[in-house]
Amino acid sequence: MDSPRYRGFERGQTLPLLGLSFVMLLGFAGLAVDAGYERYQQRAQQSATDSAAIAGASELNYTQSGAIAAARKESSANGFTDDGVNTIVTVNNPPKNGTNTGNIKALEVIIDATRPTFFEQILGKSTQTVETRSTGLLAPPTRRPCIYELKPVPGTLRMNSPTINAPNCGIVANGNFTSNSGNITAAEIGVVGAVSANSTTFNEASPQASIAAADPCSETAGCAYLQANPPDISTCDHESLRDNAETVTLTPGIYCGGTTFSASNIALSPGVYVFTGGLTSNASTITGTGVTLVFPSGGVTTLNAGSFDITAPSSGNTEGIAFYQPASNTAAITLNGGSGARNIQGVLYAPGADVTTNASFGSWALLVASTITMNAGSLDVPTSTTVPGSIQSATLAE
Repeated sequence: MDSPRYRGFERGQTLPLLGLSFVMLLGFAGLAVDAGYERYQQRAQQSATDSAAIAGASELNYTQSGAIAAARKESSANGFTDDGVNTIVTVNNPPKNGTNTGNIKALEVIIDATRPTFFEQILGKSTQTVETRSTGLLAPPTRRPCIYELKPVPGTLRMNSPTINAPNCGIVANGNFTSNSGNITAAEIGVVGAVSANSTTFNEASPQASIAAADPCSETAGCAYLQANPPDISTCDHESLRDNAETVTLTPGIYCGGTTFSASNIALSPGVYVFTGGLTSNASTITGTGVTLVFPSGGVTTLNAGSFDITAPSSGNTEGIAFYQPASNTAAITLNGGSGARNIQGVLYAPGADVTTNASFGSWALLVASTITMNAGSLDVPTSTTVPGSIQSATLAE
């Protein structure tokens, strides 16, 4: 009797067919398992990319290098460390893709991660590459520093019995912070070094640990202009000017060799005044609206009685800048007290200098110095003042 047959197939033919079917079933199962894993991996990777973009963008308040390092550190903390082979983390500031391309206030993070597959290897696919991308963006500022002490420890911001009224802006010290018997109102007070506050009243914010702040000059149009276009001092309009007990109206120009006013009444016409060799005012009255004082060399000293009332330009190349002393000039600025007014309405920028104030002042927009000592007196920054160099929060833009 003949052997039984299976509906058109020899018994020997069924084993290859079953084997092929089993491989196909494994392939479909593998596709489902690997697809699910890839979706999980992509979600985790996207979360890490988002976190890295926000962390990096937050550091754009300070330095680009710090922002890139922060983004990479956050990516690594979430399990995606750049090894140059299986995981590649790319950080771009400004972004090279998307709606924020070229925006220096934005930071782009791209993570390309290659991982092995599981069941798909049966079908010849051994790895799967997932790419995720996010962009962090600095949001409009809510807190604005208006006093910057830039020198790291042992640099110090010292406040000896002053009254500071800056409710709409903050104070940052890259060095130490020392206050004795002061009365301080500020939106934020960030300190990198040690804090010593004796008999000091903090009406709004108190000192908190902070990372180092960057020089805010690039955030200020007038300051950035002077930094990029230093005045030509190859010639002089006035050499070693000395005015004693005179009433004089000065015009913009280059004042070389040190300038001294003694018991004089000096009116400054609007414009830019460049003092090489510094400026000394002894019991004199100096007034000027729409003026910028530039000190390529030499510092500033005001002595004894008299008054000092300077208002920066409200427009033009040096908009907002009352005093400008480049970082290369480390000569000290000392503004002493007296019976007259001491008003500087604008920015006093001297990142390489020690600035000491021994008087009360009116409305300052921004004070930037290497170290700062404020002795007694008062300083007022109105809530309406727009202060450049602002600290901004980061949001996820893309």
